[in-house]
Amino acid sequence: MEEVTREVQETPQGEEDRSYPPDVEADRITIRMGGVRTARGEAITVRQGGILQAQADQIHLSQGGVAVARGEQITLTGGVALGMVAQEGRLEQSAARLLLTGRASMEQSGAALMVAGQVKARNSGTIFLIAGQVKGEVHALFGTRAALAFGAAAGAVLALLLSRRRKKESQDQK
Repeated sequence: MEEVTREVQETPQGEEDRSYPPDVEADRITIRMGGVRTARGEAITVRQGGILQAQADQIHLSQGGVAVARGEQITLTGGVALGMVAQEGRLEQSAARLLLTGRASMEQSGAALMVAGQVKARNSGTIFLIAGQVKGEVHALFGTRAALAFGAAAGAVLALLLSRRRKKESQDQK
């Protein structure tokens, strides 16, 4: 494969050049002040940009965002992710809605739902934490047991509401 670099370029009228490919596949991808829809490769680096879907062995995102990132090693620095699935995930002054990883490292970061085998954190927080081992300072609103109990209770309530709705719909049809 090849190496692809994408930077925002100004047109004479001051408008952005939007002629970049929305989907990129290469060994090494570098995005500076721009974005792509899908990026696949061995290594992806983003500085002040964004990707909707990224898949690579190594992903480094600085001051940008990604909707879904999948890879062996993912590092977010001053960035935001909706979902991260990685063998090793690192957040530095970043936020993620969903973090699924074997080993998580967080520094001054937050996650809504974190599922990890090992967590090493400093001055970080999460709403739901499911982890095998936690080292450092991570503040969880719901720990492993509480998160599982909350999920079971929410599932039971949802099942009850759906069954009542179906029952009402079947009565209305008669």
